[in-house]
Amino acid sequence: MSGTTLWRLRGSGDVVVAWDQSPKDRWPLVAAISEDGCRSWSQPKIIVDTGGLQVSYPSVTQDREGAIVVVWQQDLPDRKSREIRMARFDRAWLLESS
Repeated sequence: MSGTTLWRLRGSGDVVVAWDQSPKDRWPLVAAISEDGCRSWSQPKIIVDTGGLQVSYPSVTQDREGAIVVVWQQDLPDRKSREIRMARFDRAWLLESS
């Protein structure tokens, strides 16, 4: 399991968390949101499911417009190299039912 990252959204008490959801693998990368001071969380939303390629070291922030930005390191198919990936989404996406 890789590290977990938290970010308090500007203008609210909401907190976003991103982590790899497997207890033994480093995929999929998911995010959830808490609207009550981290006492409860939304259902995790999959940001990326690599199907076996490791994701690690996620980080969360917000851009100037308030969008949530998650950045992480991801193995490439050759499993010898990695690249930095990112996803940009809003609070509403985290709260959508799957």
